[in-house]
Amino acid sequence: MEGLTGPAATQQIGAAMTVRRQLFLAAGVLVLVIVSLGVWLVYTSADLASLTMQTELASRQGTLAQRVTNHALLFREHRDAERAMDLRRTVSQFQESLWGLLAGGRVPLDAAGREYRFVPPVDDEEARLVGRRQLAIWRVTRAAADTFVDSGGSDADALALLTTNDAELVAAAGEMTGRLVIVASDWVDRIRLLQIISVIASLITGAIVFLVGHRVSRSIAVLTSSADVMSRGKLDLPVPVNGTGETAELGRSLERMRISLKKAMDLLERKS
Repeated sequence: MEGLTGPAATQQIGAAMTVRRQLFLAAGVLVLVIVSLGVWLVYTSADLASLTMQTELASRQGTLAQRVTNHALLFREHRDAERAMDLRRTVSQFQESLWGLLAGGRVPLDAAGREYRFVPPVDDEEARLVGRRQLAIWRVTRAAADTFVDSGGSDADALALLTTNDAELVAAAGEMTGRLVIVASDWVDRIRLLQIISVIASLITGAIVFLVGHRVSRSIAVLTSSADVMSRGKLDLPVPVNGTGETAELGRSLERMRISLKKAMDLLERKS
């Protein structure tokens, strides 16, 4: 390689990236793509799971609002401590669930409040606006429920306010649920896109690895054929130098060996 100038030197500089480096680079790119897409997929799936939980909770808010009205009507009919406790418990459960949606935290999963689950706060601003509107309505509803219980179930105005507000809360719960379903659908589309990108990236990277490996194996096959020809004493055919890096250097070494052997054979023939 000494004494090379001009195009030959340029070719040697271009061959600086050896075959081994090319293979390592292709494998590294493949690993990087797979790891990056895997991390993104895990993150996206976790967000989708949180959205699913939030959607279920938002849908349940409408059911809880209806329960408040039902418990209020039962308390008006029976006017006992058990019905009053059911009404207050449902009021408290609605409030905890709504706060969980807006601020994040532990929310009750059953009517008795024996089982809780952590729920992350809703990120979608439109859904949060609906939640804040629910909260404003709920403050009035809670006050009306307290007034109704304190009156022993005789305050008709408090009951009418409860019924009216609960209808608004049911409608708001449906609106919030619908918005979260849309957001969840967007995340599902992202996951599908991610899966498509993963397949395409893997195919492209795999194709690069295959092409590099095929080029190396083809160059080695040519050199193997040339070495076989030389082993049979045919030294007139030059060794083709293909590829770059290590395979090209091997071809040049074989060519130098062929030339040396041919010179030695010619010298022996002249002496004989």
